[in-house]
Amino acid sequence: MQEALKEDRVLEKLKEKSYEPGIYVYGMVEPSGSIAATALFGIFAGNQPKPFVLNFSEKGIAFLELNSMCSAFTDLHNFVAADRIESLLFNKGLLINTLTIQTTDGNKQKIKISNLTASASWQKDNVKKMADFIQTYNK
Repeated sequence: MQEALKEDRVLEKLKEKSYEPGIYVYGMVEPSGSIAATALFGIFAGNQPKPFVLNFSEKGIAFLELNSMCSAFTDLHNFVAADRIESLLFNKGLLINTLTIQTTDGNKQKIKISNLTASASWQKDNVKKMADFIQTYNK
């Protein structure tokens, strides 16, 4: 269970999909069902929360979907280029944080990111790195 969250598997998948490894975190994309979200996130915009590994790099944000048990990656992935990102808003919570991505065309997506995740020992450190990256990104 949660085999896909092992760090070597995450790095292997990023390489397989030709994404530059950056700061990666595990998160749940909140359902929106809106037409705007569907235009931005395509098949990722549904009515059920979906687990993802998000990879932040200077080029943008890669979304790698996991199956519901996080035991494997699905073949679904998406990339939001940095020049399409208008803002990144990171709200820290006690256990769960909320990342809001707003694009230049007015689309918005919220992602829940926990501070700690079973089977992902890298999560806590990477959440801190991601928060620092977001601060520099929005300047």
